[in-house]
Amino acid sequence: MINKEEYKTMVQRLKNLNKDLNGSGDDETDFFVKLCRLYEDKKVNLMEIYAKYYSGAKVTDTAYIPAGTSDMSDYMIHFSEGYDIFVKKIEKHYAEIVQKRKEAMRLFTCMVSLPLNMSAVLYLTYFKCLDPEEVRVQLFMSRSTYYRIKQKAIQMLIVRCREQEANK
Repeated sequence: MINKEEYKTMVQRLKNLNKDLNGSGDDETDFFVKLCRLYEDKKVNLMEIYAKYYSGAKVTDTAYIPAGTSDMSDYMIHFSEGYDIFVKKIEKHYAEIVQKRKEAMRLFTCMVSLPLNMSAVLYLTYFKCLDPEEVRVQLFMSRSTYYRIKQKAIQMLIVRCREQEANK
């Protein structure tokens, strides 16, 4: 038996399917993904970004440090600790993106393994992001048939995803 919470969760996953598989279009996320892929330049690029935008220590010349308040090593230690935290946040963010895409790909695979009419309704509705009216026209179905197939398809998708999780 499928409860309402499972059904709502599946609908939400389907609504995010296109974005999760193709990227969000969010410049920040795309920037982080590209940055993390460049392994050799990663450290240099991240250090420059951190120094420019995030570092609390903007002073690199000891002439600008008030006499007797601290020395340059205090600033560099603060910079280094902040940089390490910054890199860990980026790597965590990237790992979350990769995990989201893996889950979206599993959902997509389950979706296209459904019977053709069910798969087509879900594909056009959630992956291609077409309005129900456009989907109905493309698939030559009535309004009631569209909603009935969509509901059955989501229920069947939940069952398939459960089976896939159980087989892991």
